[in-house]
Amino acid sequence: MRAPRPCKRVPSVGMIALAMVVFGLALAAGGSAQTMPKLPADFRFAAKGSPGTVLFSHRTHVNPEQPNCTTCHPGLFSILRPGTTANGLAMSHKQMQGGEACGACHNGKAAFAPTQGDKCMTCHRAVAS
Repeated sequence: MRAPRPCKRVPSVGMIALAMVVFGLALAAGGSAQTMPKLPADFRFAAKGSPGTVLFSHRTHVNPEQPNCTTCHPGLFSILRPGTTANGLAMSHKQMQGGEACGACHNGKAAFAPTQGDKCMTCHRAVAS
């Protein structure tokens, strides 16, 4: 009587596909750590009675070493509708002073507060049109 041959394990198509996905994710993660993602263009917020249009730039608000969109999106701002707050209300100083929208960080602790009068032109730097 012949001894049974050992069973050779052949990887299934699913296992090969899973290995390829894991390898691809590892490559993508390594590549994204090297380069900053393409950031959206600067955005202009216009408001009646404003000393000037607010020009928002992601370049001054995103840490290039650790870009994290979820700091603001979707909790504070809609990611699908640029310039729209998460609650859908128009931005105002009253809203910011309540800790919403820009006021979540611009509270005088994490960043300058909107009530600091000498800082107006830091945000309202674009000429009103």
